[in-house]
Amino acid sequence: SKVDIDPDLDKKIASVKEEIDELIALVDDLTKKADVNNFNARARELDVRKNEIYNEANAERLENQRKAHEALDDANNALLEARRELNKIEASGSNLNQMYINASALIKRLTAELDELKKDKANIRETCPTCGQKIPAEQIDGAKANWQKSHDARVKELDDRLRAVKTQFEGYKTEGKALAKQKKDAEKKVSEEESKVTACK
Repeated sequence: SKVDIDPDLDKKIASVKEEIDELIALVDDLTKKADVNNFNARARELDVRKNEIYNEANAERLENQRKAHEALDDANNALLEARRELNKIEASGSNLNQMYINASALIKRLTAELDELKKDKANIRETCPTCGQKIPAEQIDGAKANWQKSHDARVKELDDRLRAVKTQFEGYKTEGKALAKQKKDAEKKVSEEESKVTACK
């Protein structure tokens, strides 16, 4: 049998096809827009995270700088204190050395004086310088006894003083040894603190 064909069918099909193409284009466009929106949203998230990471890193850097400056200040202060202590020990050593030299010279002088004093002999006149008469023996013996007593007292006084200076001198030597050790320790401390300062820079 004969089938009637709508003469406008091709146009209708073409029209529907055009609508389908428009819908496909619209869907593609929406998909693309959605991808762009997703991309922009993700980019914003990453930008926010980047700023967070930067701020965290910057805060950490600033904190590390603060700690480094603080450590350097502490190291410099410790170095200054170590140097002050060394200077104090050196000043004490210088004073002690001068006292040691003075005591040594005094020992030599007192020893010489004592040696000379011990050589002294009584010079008692046996005749009167005015009249030339012989002085009685008891007066001469009395004068000799008085001279000897005075001489012995002067010898004892000088000997006591010499012994006191010698004791002081030995004390200076002992103190000097202790100071020498303190100085060595202080120099080591200064060297250690200098190394710490260098390490902090």
